[in-house]
Amino acid sequence: YALYFNNKYGTVGHVFQGRFGSEPLLEEERGIPRVLNYIHYNPVKASIVEKQADYPFSSAGFYEGKKSYIEQLKKIDYDRSITDREFETYKGVIGTKEEYEKLLKRKPTRKKSKHKERRKKKLEEKLKALLREHDLDMEVFFRKRSKEEKKRLSKVLKALIKNGYSQSSIARLINRSQTTVYNMLHVKK
Repeated sequence: YALYFNNKYGTVGHVFQGRFGSEPLLEEERGIPRVLNYIHYNPVKASIVEKQADYPFSSAGFYEGKKSYIEQLKKIDYDRSITDREFETYKGVIGTKEEYEKLLKRKPTRKKSKHKERRKKKLEEKLKALLREHDLDMEVFFRKRSKEEKKRLSKVLKALIKNGYSQSSIARLINRSQTTVYNMLHVKK
């Protein structure tokens, strides 16, 4: 996707590279009460309740010494389908032990993508073809190279980069560090 995105919009690098530009909310521990008050005041601001502690989905009541979050949930009468049965808790989660165990047994419905495997295989095939084209083999990565071999290897790696493969993916494929791949790319003349 990153290759597609970068080609379409003329950008480079990771699609989501860099920080997203938010300001840190808390720089010191003493700011925690201010942030908690802000969060707890939101239901009052939205005219859902009159006092912070009255909002059942908030921990404000707990801080004021009222009943726990679970006890407050038991009193909710917003939705009959929820309040028809008593709230049960198991391991701090709302629900029965059976529901908790059922949740743990859930299997993901989507199969894992084989995209990475296919891309790695394509890279390997492309690398081997370019090596053959430049009269090199895979062993060139693991032995001492002549100046001529270094130049040809650099051309191979540059062709891979031009085809959209990253230095890190090449490094993983040949079991070398990114620094080593960088040095192979940039041969001193």
